[in-house]
Amino acid sequence: MSRFIEPQRFLLEEIDAIEQAVATRLRRHPHLLPNSDTPSQSQRPSKETLLQKHELRFFLDKYKKQCSLFLENYENRKDIFSNELKSFNDPSRDFQQFDKLLKFVNSRHDVGDTDEVEPAEDTIKLYSMYSSALPDDFKWVKRGRNKRQMVKRKQILSVAASHINIDSLFNPKEEYGKFIDLSEIFPLYQSLQSQETQSANQITYLEYLSLFLKFPYDNVDSHSSIYNDYLNKLLAYLSNFYARAHPYENISELLNQISNSFDPSANDGKPNENGEVYCNACDKLFSKESVYKGHLDGKKHKKNISKQRQIHPARLAEHKISQLALKLSPIIEATISNHERKAALTEREKMLEDLATKENDLEYTTANESSDDEADNSGSDFDSDDEDTKNLPIGMDGRPVPHWLYKLQGLNRTYDCEICGNTTYKGPVLFNRHFSTPKHQHGLICLGVDETSLPIFKNITKISQAMELWKRLKREKRAQTTDLENAVEVEDDEGNVMSEKDYLELKRQGLL
Repeated sequence: MSRFIEPQRFLLEEIDAIEQAVATRLRRHPHLLPNSDTPSQSQRPSKETLLQKHELRFFLDKYKKQCSLFLENYENRKDIFSNELKSFNDPSRDFQQFDKLLKFVNSRHDVGDTDEVEPAEDTIKLYSMYSSALPDDFKWVKRGRNKRQMVKRKQILSVAASHINIDSLFNPKEEYGKFIDLSEIFPLYQSLQSQETQSANQITYLEYLSLFLKFPYDNVDSHSSIYNDYLNKLLAYLSNFYARAHPYENISELLNQISNSFDPSANDGKPNENGEVYCNACDKLFSKESVYKGHLDGKKHKKNISKQRQIHPARLAEHKISQLALKLSPIIEATISNHERKAALTEREKMLEDLATKENDLEYTTANESSDDEADNSGSDFDSDDEDTKNLPIGMDGRPVPHWLYKLQGLNRTYDCEICGNTTYKGPVLFNRHFSTPKHQHGLICLGVDETSLPIFKNITKISQAMELWKRLKREKRAQTTDLENAVEVEDDEGNVMSEKDYLELKRQGLL
């Protein structure tokens, strides 16, 4: 059997199979491309998209490895390649050598000794979508005159990438890279604060999500071992999360680029939003820019400048955290918004969200979406679901939901709001949320309601009710103003007691 040509052929076959697998996935889902702005008629679930990105990353690494191995073999084993080519040489041209090799191959095939050679179809199947699915995960669905093979969406991985477990990469709070989870880092931040600072200024986890990247921290010893431990753990989490949420990125190269761009004195002399100026060399925050400029000629500052050539590990870690947080800013903002939203949900509503998330993994999609049948359906993701989904109601996220969940969420009930222009809202959650939207508040302002009084008009949907309430509020305000004016009484020279307002009016007219 060939010791060189056949292994090299198999490497090329696997490289070709990987190229075909990548092309199939990008044709099916163009948004898998990094920084893709390609318009799409369908929106794949974020879990499915991230799972396929990790799979494509695995394919890319495998592709590079096999290409390097092929070139290395070709460069280092040219003598073996030359000898094998000579063995195929047939000077007499009577095909005796060819018949001999063919007989050898047939004999190996007859005895079942084909471990060294795999059919090309098996290699292609190894990297094809849904090849990791078990027979029980498939079902046939009749649609019109045609039948479609459906498979569970969670089995989208190939056999080659079946080891990727997206559920183990992210915890439930991160929701597959949508949000960050600093709940384990937050207690370390609290331990940096002194007892007096903690009691005077209690910072919540929600506030911490907005403050953790704003260096330097107030009332914190930046040279302490506790602070360095906090920075290292925060940096380790952000680096790990970025690598998990962006599988195409090389986190090591990114951190090296951030380190090379580090300039300790970059923010020196720049006032912050409070007018304070930070000196990196002295590790001190000055209340005014004039005070900062005054200390520049001091001996202590010049001494610290000379020491600054040795980069402090804490300053470098702060720079890396700030740059990573800048790249993750959309996710951080989404985390803050999601935390605020969930704080307003009841336990029942949270349970319904968890149920809806679990049901997404059990959805069926077309197994052969790269076929011509997909083009007839315009690439719609809903068209690839079960036939019954056509008759299912649409949930708040725009996706079909079961009837029992639709009724449990109250989406079968509608609420009208005259103030919003007779807009109809489905479900109590969306209805209660709309009172704080700009559309509803603008409608109240058009009716003459003062902006400071808008919270009082919550749950008011009728224009007549809003006008009546606003008139009553104005009457109460006028009455309160009158009471304040009459609360102060004065006495004239003749001993007559009257309100201060009447006294000033009579005095202005010259009657007193």
